[in-house]
Amino acid sequence: MSPLNLKKMGLPDLQNRECTITLTSKPVLNFFLVFLLTAFCSYVAAYSIWENPERFFELRDDGSCRIILKPYYGFLYEEFPDYKYSGGDISGSEYVELGLKFPGEKQIINIPCMITSGGLFLDFLKKNEAFNPGFNVNGEYSLQGLYIPCGNRSGLLLSEPPVLDEVYAWFFYEDVYFRVRYWITDRPNSPDLRSSITYDGKEIFFPRTLEISGVIYTCVTINETEVRHYEAGKWELLYGEEGNKNIRLKPEKVTGKYVKEHPAKSPYKEDYILPVFFSSDGVYLSLGEPYLVPAEIKSSGEMDGVIKDHNSQRRPPRKPLLEPLELDFHWEEVDRLRR
Repeated sequence: MSPLNLKKMGLPDLQNRECTITLTSKPVLNFFLVFLLTAFCSYVAAYSIWENPERFFELRDDGSCRIILKPYYGFLYEEFPDYKYSGGDISGSEYVELGLKFPGEKQIINIPCMITSGGLFLDFLKKNEAFNPGFNVNGEYSLQGLYIPCGNRSGLLLSEPPVLDEVYAWFFYEDVYFRVRYWITDRPNSPDLRSSITYDGKEIFFPRTLEISGVIYTCVTINETEVRHYEAGKWELLYGEEGNKNIRLKPEKVTGKYVKEHPAKSPYKEDYILPVFFSSDGVYLSLGEPYLVPAEIKSSGEMDGVIKDHNSQRRPPRKPLLEPLELDFHWEEVDRLRR
């Protein structure tokens, strides 16, 4: 019997310590020992802290996390009770499902996240090459092809975040794009069924239903096979001086719900620009700003110090409800009237 060091095997460690177990003489039992300990260790993440203008989101290496609300809600940084999370090492992954267990709740809520050098994203996509293999173009960070939504939560909040009623799939081909609307449905998930849009004599296929964290979405009604709720137009990538990427979208055709929302602008022709973030392998993509960005704070003690320093500041005086008026009395008239 000899000790087995998981860290030296390249497996995740426990709270940044070495995980060591002692093997027995039974191979089957050894297998389960390694499997169980590895599974347990994988739910412990390295310390990291993220922020946006509204909050700090702190993930500790003991499996707990906390949210500190910023002065958007008041002058003080407001700290709330910790709750538990799981999901692996968020500092070294690009796709993570955070399992959050909120205070007073029994059920764990899984929230998919994409993590890049640009930040943490809740609204992101995954490339799908199975539905339209003839349209895919190889190349670094090529946008060509179909991208399926992966996230459906509105934020990392103090309680269970609401599920999004709608999500959007994207398809890019040459200089043309399609943005297809999916909405929540009670029909069963059928991942192999397809719906289509006809473009330039070719059919572009989309999954008829999607399942995101246990919620089913569809892009067609029960009896339809043709997608009718989408936006289509031209696109081009823009490259910034610092290597950042943006995409300019020029809508040319809008159907379904988009027309109802913009009846005076049908077809909807206003251009718009979105930032583009890729995972390192180009599989995951986000069109939009990150939900959180890495904070400069590196430890829980430093976070406590930031809260204490901020809350010790004097509150600036409030502005008066009514601005003082510079009144000019005509005293000579007052004296005359008094006579």
